[in-house]
Amino acid sequence: IEKYLKTNSFIQAESNAQIEQAVYIYLKEKKIEPPAKSIIIRTIRSLQIKFEAKFCAGCAGYISNKGKRSIRKIIKYQNEETILSILRKNPGKVSDKTISEEIKKIELLRDTGLIYNKFFDSISPPLLQKYHDKVSLMTPSALNKLYTKNENKFYTILGCFVKYKATRTIDNC
Repeated sequence: IEKYLKTNSFIQAESNAQIEQAVYIYLKEKKIEPPAKSIIIRTIRSLQIKFEAKFCAGCAGYISNKGKRSIRKIIKYQNEETILSILRKNPGKVSDKTISEEIKKIELLRDTGLIYNKFFDSISPPLLQKYHDKVSLMTPSALNKLYTKNENKFYTILGCFVKYKATRTIDNC
């Protein structure tokens, strides 16, 4: 089950209900009688935590020290706002001003060195979006707390945010 979920469900950022259903389908295909629902749910949660820890450690390992410094700058305040707040802004109607704002965002994202990082190219778009959406809802102070609690996860979710945001911003341009 662990191998199946790693290669099929976790990497596609499926919901817990989808993962649970995938486990039942897998067990049925293998002609294995499923255990109690509570055991399946506990197993899934445990495997998700294990997968995320390993994934985050791997991700953080592919980010250079310069990239890590740039990622930290994203949540630092400069002139009463953070780079993160600039990156979160919607482009608005097409105009010279919005095009130059989008180009500025691309430059800020490029400074992290992650736009062309081959490792982040290999991450599935749903997984990139999952972590992008997580960062989009977090405050800079919550991200700082995450940094002190789990650096690997911090760099992973912000790295995925940068990669996903860069792709979307380039597409918008």
